[in-house]
Amino acid sequence: MRPAPVSPYDDPLPPDEFERRLAAALESVRGAEGEEMAELIEWFLRRYPEPLDRLRYVRRKLDESRALRCGG
Repeated sequence: MRPAPVSPYDDPLPPDEFERRLAAALESVRGAEGEEMAELIEWFLRRYPEPLDRLRYVRRKLDESRALRCGG
């Protein structure tokens, strides 16, 4: 028997609920929120043009997050 998921992110969604959430997500990117996300993505790609630059950024931010979580 398969163990129960421990996270709501692990629970499978019924197809109709998945489609509802997908439609809502797609709708949210059509307005001002989507434009803002596109602007942020464009800035990020200009600021970190190479994939290795992006990985370094992510690693740095992950290390900062861990330091804050661990208190130092």
